[in-house]
Amino acid sequence: MSYNPLVSIVIPVYNGSNYLKEAIDSALNQTYKNIEVIVVNDGSRDNGATEEIALSYGDKIRYFSKENGGVSSALNKGIEEMKGEYFSWLSHDDVYKDTKIENQVKLINSENADFIFMCGSMFIDKDSNPINRMSFTEALKEGCYSYDEMLSSVFKGNVMGGCTLLIPRVLFDKFGTFKTEIKYMQDLDMWYRFLTGGVGFVCHNKDVDVLSRVHPQQATVTAKDLGQKDADIVGAEMVERLSKLPEKDRHLLKEYMFLCCRNRSRKTGKKAYEFLNKAQKLSLSDKIKYVTTLCYGNIRPILVRCYYKVFYNIKVKK
Repeated sequence: MSYNPLVSIVIPVYNGSNYLKEAIDSALNQTYKNIEVIVVNDGSRDNGATEEIALSYGDKIRYFSKENGGVSSALNKGIEEMKGEYFSWLSHDDVYKDTKIENQVKLINSENADFIFMCGSMFIDKDSNPINRMSFTEALKEGCYSYDEMLSSVFKGNVMGGCTLLIPRVLFDKFGTFKTEIKYMQDLDMWYRFLTGGVGFVCHNKDVDVLSRVHPQQATVTAKDLGQKDADIVGAEMVERLSKLPEKDRHLLKEYMFLCCRNRSRKTGKKAYEFLNKAQKLSLSDKIKYVTTLCYGNIRPILVRCYYKVFYNIKVKK
């Protein structure tokens, strides 16, 4: 391995005594050894159970405790304290395979040092048993992606899992850290800022190095009600950014409009529609698709709740 950067693995945690030890162990067991593991306790209220687990590791990790402020504030604390050249996020309820960091670092070269590296992932249940993940979108192929290619892929349904990424520290200096006013979609907002800022990606999805846990207490299940508010904040800024892209990439705003319609982000979808319509960028078929996609968006939450209930036996909050 010709390049040996320090990688900071940041684990934000709130009331995480159930899975924190497994996450920390997976970080410490990395085959790539030039790492630091940072655990940020976001004001857990569990009678010290989370802190007791973190402190049991002594100087094997760097531990910080702060008042509760949400996952964005905990991630930002980790970024503020990190000493590494690269940032790797590990949720307290997820697990890294021991080759995660090694597989990503070995892909870094002088031409892609400021790119983001994304590995593959798989679902596990609350007891760490594998779950077969259903996908309705074409998987990303291995290789490098320009910002516009990656945005198009995301708009078509491919998910950028935060824990699958290896991010150069300099990108936070350039684009800022996670927005604390966003409680549910802070990761998506951050990735959108990177992408509309021209950041490229290296995808190596064949390396399935992250185990993403599905369980009833995770935010994607318990905090759905925050999603719409965050979507309006993120969406308003995204329409503005996409409308300022070079002419050759203006199609991305149309793709984003349809994504918003599918996800019931009506306010953002309407804003994109009005901009494109005024600019005479919508055909009759685009307008018909806009209406039909809005209709699909109305029934999609029902389909999502059924999906989680049938395949994971989890009741998703309306």
